[in-house]
Amino acid sequence: MNIKKTLGAKGELAAKTWLIGKKYQIIGSNIRIGHHEIDLLAKKDGLLIFFEIKTGHYLLDDFPLKKQQLQSLKIARIKYCEIHHISLETTRLDLIIITPAKEGAKLEWLANISL
Repeated sequence: MNIKKTLGAKGELAAKTWLIGKKYQIIGSNIRIGHHEIDLLAKKDGLLIFFEIKTGHYLLDDFPLKKQQLQSLKIARIKYCEIHHISLETTRLDLIIITPAKEGAKLEWLANISL
């Protein structure tokens, strides 16, 4: 596994562990729908949340998703809901950014990025 994939896997594990600690029910990870992928899928209080996890160092004004990546996430969310007969109104698309540091990591959560 290359360094980028290893870092990404560590970030996804950190996000998953953090969400579990916050009482989220993890439904799945790395879910493929055609050529689209959902990093993490979790549920809490009747809300199904599709998570994109980005691990790395980003500048303050540097949104870590390109327009095409965001579009792919939106499509994955819609298709997943269609396949599983879930209302889009009971779902949300969020972004978790993990910034590695010598002493642990910083986690930033951006809710409802599909707006």
